[in-house]
Amino acid sequence: MIDEVAEYLRKGRGVKSASGGTMVAEQTVAFLMDLIKFAAESTKAVLVYTLADARDAFGKETEEFRQELIEVRSVSARQEHVLTPAAENEISAIVAHRLFGHIDKSVAQEIAGQFADYYARMIGQGVDLPARATRPEFRTEMALDYPFHPELLTTLNRKTSTIPNFQKTRGVLRLLAQVVRDLWRERPGDCYLIAPHHLGLADEGIASDLTSRLDRPAFKQVIEADITSPRAGTLSHAQDVDRDWVDAGKPPYGQRVATTVFLHSCQRRIQTGPFSRGGPGQGARD
Repeated sequence: MIDEVAEYLRKGRGVKSASGGTMVAEQTVAFLMDLIKFAAESTKAVLVYTLADARDAFGKETEEFRQELIEVRSVSARQEHVLTPAAENEISAIVAHRLFGHIDKSVAQEIAGQFADYYARMIGQGVDLPARATRPEFRTEMALDYPFHPELLTTLNRKTSTIPNFQKTRGVLRLLAQVVRDLWRERPGDCYLIAPHHLGLADEGIASDLTSRLDRPAFKQVIEADITSPRAGTLSHAQDVDRDWVDAGKPPYGQRVATTVFLHSCQRRIQTGPFSRGGPGQGARD
């Protein structure tokens, strides 16, 4: 059994082999080709190896290795059996199983129904929402993904997971475990589904998972300038916008919108420095 092939190939690209003539990654691919042929021609051997999706971390190395595999398919195709351990529609079940001891499915149906009815009312009032928000399939999806909102899992799976340093399943589990802990501590009264805006970027662990751990340290400055300021007496731009709302007993809508935008922007890179217009937070507002 060989796991994380693509990650090993990336690391081996910068290391010369003992002979000094080739890189370790090249020799690794050649060895794996020979190993696959050996397993295919043997009667009592099974070779199991894992490859990430092209959109996942180390996707480039994965695709290059897939091309190499084409050369040995004529030998191994008869014995080869491809398995997908977790499809996109199974991620919510995996995450929920790992993070919660029990989930009340009857509540899931009730909450999904209330959200679907709310979306229908908003569209009826002219609010610009995606058409799928009122489709029966989306209501079913909300019930299946409960207690997470489908948009949170979709964003993490399709956008955040494309960042090379983000490990798709383990990264999502680690991040969401911290989000659930933060929500359990804060107990917001209007949290019926855990949505993108519920990522508490004021929490050091959550912020680090979406910045320095993803090799995006400059985004930490964006969080502090635009979303939530760590300094007492100093407000971020969103907190400043929210002052009247919060004083009136309303939720911090500015922070929620900014947090959602931030999550959707994590796969991008930003440049900061003395020539950045308006400081580190300006790029996010632009």
